[in-house]
Amino acid sequence: MKRLLLLTAIFLTACGPSEKEKEEIAIITCNIIGESRNMDGAVRIKEINAAREKIGEHAFLGSGDVIKDSVEYGLCKELVLNDPDYDDKVTTALEIELARLKVVKAERLETEKREAVKEKARRVISDIRQVETALKFYRVDHYHYPSQSQGLEALMSAPSGSTIAQWNGPYLSKLPTDPWGVQYQYSNPGTHGKQVEVFTLGLDNAQGGEGPDKDRGNWNFVDRATKIPPAPSIFKD
Repeated sequence: MKRLLLLTAIFLTACGPSEKEKEEIAIITCNIIGESRNMDGAVRIKEINAAREKIGEHAFLGSGDVIKDSVEYGLCKELVLNDPDYDDKVTTALEIELARLKVVKAERLETEKREAVKEKARRVISDIRQVETALKFYRVDHYHYPSQSQGLEALMSAPSGSTIAQWNGPYLSKLPTDPWGVQYQYSNPGTHGKQVEVFTLGLDNAQGGEGPDKDRGNWNFVDRATKIPPAPSIFKD
């Protein structure tokens, strides 16, 4: 009987650990490696090879970075168990990660684009408010706004027909240009319900459009959305 028990123990030892035991060894090893983010590459290799020796697999001959990547992609257990499909699984994981990064990049670029449009809209409002204020001071001196032919240049230099006593400019340090480098346009009379209108045609410099191409003028400001309060009015249009 003793001889039979001894032979049974030798047989079980020779068979090695069960599949469940192998998996448990791999999980424990990966937990140790995963929790020690600053673990030296040589130590990682030692841990992997110690686990492989226990489960009867060939020694790992790769680098510490390969082990680190396996943890990152959730494939450490497969690496410890020397899964024959490991390389294919890594390739698939890389493809998934690259696809995810492309989505993240696209979302970031879209967010930056939207923020750039908002920033330009805020600048347009600020510029046009300044021009509106200058126009109102011009009106104080002349009792009327510059004509269409005189345009915004009347704020910088006296238009023909103005007397020195009337013209008290320049009313601006310089005429601003819109965020796309084009001088703001002027209409007298306005065509959108304002007595005079100051506006930009946006990036495309053409009427209509959305986003950066949208026409923005003193008739369509959405001050609440841009968080810029309207300037106090000293005249009724």
